[in-house]
Amino acid sequence: MFDRLDKKRRDVGWVLAARESKAFRYLVLDSDSHLVYLRDAPDISELPLFSTDLLPSHFGNRAHGVLLGERDGEVIFCFDSEVMGPEFMDMTESVDSRLVTQNLSPMDSSIFLMARALTLWSVTVQFCGRCGSPTEKLAGGMSYRCEKPICSTKHYPKIDPAVIMLVTDGGDQVALGRGRRHPEGMFSCFAGFLEPGESIEDAVVREVNEESGLHVEELKYFSSQAWPYPSAVMIGFIANARKTELVLDSDEILEGRWFSRSELEIAREAGSRTLPRQGSLARELLDFWLDD
Repeated sequence: MFDRLDKKRRDVGWVLAARESKAFRYLVLDSDSHLVYLRDAPDISELPLFSTDLLPSHFGNRAHGVLLGERDGEVIFCFDSEVMGPEFMDMTESVDSRLVTQNLSPMDSSIFLMARALTLWSVTVQFCGRCGSPTEKLAGGMSYRCEKPICSTKHYPKIDPAVIMLVTDGGDQVALGRGRRHPEGMFSCFAGFLEPGESIEDAVVREVNEESGLHVEELKYFSSQAWPYPSAVMIGFIANARKTELVLDSDEILEGRWFSRSELEIAREAGSRTLPRQGSLARELLDFWLDD
């Protein structure tokens, strides 16, 4: 079980004592918030948690890190690679975070995604967004507060809700698109962020129509997924299109078309890069539909 230590992290003294005790384990993220691991590790099927035996001598004065929580009695922090020093970095490598999550257990993946999200957010909140004064870290990195007494605004992690939709024709076809950020040849579900004043369902209908020209109905919620790139939560749906003619938004979608069930089954069996990556919500939606 992973405990985010909601009450304990509010106690500054407890967090400091846990940090100074050296009785913890920790993750390291590089400057791009990718996961750092020992170079001779055979694979990354488990979260690479380092022991304090590998802490550099200058560590105590330079790094405070982010408190993630406690798992199986072990307190876990996350630190930036910049404070680890060259000796530590010579023993390690980093791996693209999008490739990591597909190999980790749900619990390990959740811990890593929390670390990445908080690390990316902390860079943006070093100064108060209300008055511009410096901020101080609270709750082990889960919040910040403006240091200017007359302001004292508290800042909390930003999470951007986004919808992702598998659009079907109600039969044996789904509509997929290749966005500008997708690798060459890979197609995925249509997706987009919620806008002010709309419900999640409104966003599903709008985003599908804007990107593909399709009008969808019969929305069915599927599941959600933390997606800190940099700070989203993906909310997945399956929806049926009322018409099948695609009119693509060329600013967002480079290619788009209908795929048959048999075509996608063959691609999945072959491990084709046409499909979204394993571990992504887009892939979970497709796999669910294919297996249904």
